[in-house]
Amino acid sequence: MSVDTSQYLRRLYERSASRLRWLVIALVAVTYLLVDKSVLAVTILILAASIYNASTYVRSLEKHDVLGAKWFDISVNFVLMAVLISLTGGLSSPYGALLLLIVIVASYWYGYPGMAYSSGLVLVFWISQLFLQPVYELSHLVFFLFTLIIGSYAVELGHLTRREQEQVEHETAALMHQRKRLFSLVNGFSQAIFVVDREGKVVVYNGAALELLDTHYEMERLAAVEILHLHDQGGKEVFPLQHVLSSGEPYTNSELQLQVSKDKAIDVYTSITPMVEDGERVGALILLRDISTQKTLDNQKDEFISIISHELRTPVAIVEADLSTLMLPKFAQLPDHASKLLNNAYQNLTFLASLLKDLSNLASSEKSLLETEISLLKPIDFSQSLANSMRSRFEEQGLKLKYSHTLGLKPVTTSPDRVEEIIVNFLTNAIKYGGKPGSVVEFRVDKSKQYPGGIRFSVKDSGIGMRKKDQTQLFTKFFRSDNPQAQAVKGTGMGLYISKKQADRIKAAISFESAIGKGSTFYLDLPKDVRKA
Repeated sequence: MSVDTSQYLRRLYERSASRLRWLVIALVAVTYLLVDKSVLAVTILILAASIYNASTYVRSLEKHDVLGAKWFDISVNFVLMAVLISLTGGLSSPYGALLLLIVIVASYWYGYPGMAYSSGLVLVFWISQLFLQPVYELSHLVFFLFTLIIGSYAVELGHLTRREQEQVEHETAALMHQRKRLFSLVNGFSQAIFVVDREGKVVVYNGAALELLDTHYEMERLAAVEILHLHDQGGKEVFPLQHVLSSGEPYTNSELQLQVSKDKAIDVYTSITPMVEDGERVGALILLRDISTQKTLDNQKDEFISIISHELRTPVAIVEADLSTLMLPKFAQLPDHASKLLNNAYQNLTFLASLLKDLSNLASSEKSLLETEISLLKPIDFSQSLANSMRSRFEEQGLKLKYSHTLGLKPVTTSPDRVEEIIVNFLTNAIKYGGKPGSVVEFRVDKSKQYPGGIRFSVKDSGIGMRKKDQTQLFTKFFRSDNPQAQAVKGTGMGLYISKKQADRIKAAISFESAIGKGSTFYLDLPKDVRKA
């Protein structure tokens, strides 16, 4: 809302003019009494001025413009001041400067006509005083010229004020138009939107926000943290807005719940984006979307996949064991073509078992991290045990697994099961793509460069490596490179996708380095405590 300077000054003048007239009346009355003039004249003057002031007040109450009768207004004020000056010394009166106020006000509000009229009154008054008191001084002429100069300045100031007022009104109208467009745009979104200032107080919100919170109360100027009670999957209240406002980093999360009421909480997708103006953070845009239905469907899907994969893995394992027994040379002597068919069946069954395992891992990766999964992970003991259990698989493929670690690594709090799934996937890929027999795969654990107090696992091979165009899609579901060397290795294209999902659940970071023909190195960085990351 803009402030109308012109109207403000007008009202200020109206109040000041009324009070000034009463002051002049009081001065005139005191002067009359001091010079022992007629009490009747004093009474008539005070009565006339009082009636005028009262009529001005009544017109103001009726919302009429006091300055509407401008010439009469100027004339009455001039007469009152002229009487005061006449009674207190004429041209040498100390109240002569009050006439300058008449000229300034008339010039400011009514332009050059007001200046000419008021200056003319002053000139007529001074000429009449010269006839009554023929004292000619240069200061009188200088004062009158000074009055004209000040009047001219007041005229230009009035013009400037009116131009500025018109500009302000034009800009205000444009801003109001943009504001209406912004509100229309914001209200058109189906997602709940809150715009907060740098202090975290709501300045704009849309109808979807009221619907999401199931309220009709005004939220403007309320603190967002008092309105939006967000909790993580463990039920702990979180305040991501404060981090965004302080750091300027955007925030997204699809694992939070919004506490709408005491007995109701809904799953929401949360996006908080900082707003920057002239390089300075001025607030943030909060977007919330109810994903309760989507979450329910996802949970049903994961449950279905988990059940199916679990139920199928047992019969597949039995058939796989039977086929492997049947293929033993000592078990039965089979024709070559029968052995070939059994071998093909066994390989495809092994692939099916791998696919079922990936589906089971995918379902588990979609599930939220439970407090029961979290425990201390001792990096050296954990990695040594894992290396020992995987070493025989490397030897079967003619590869060597070299394990090493940094001394003095401290335990971290995370989900050991999910970490193991990720590392096993890295090592399994190293077996598949790690190079020719005799090649060395390095498995190492060090201090994390990304998380203070955290640890880093790395698996480095010297195999076929990856092309740059493949690296951009590496963590995409079902992605398989069209590189003939990679196509020669059977796989589902789910391993790294699942690993990335698992890493996200434990607030870990997966990264890699790769060059075609030179091999690949995969890293897993774990924070010191997943609950505080």
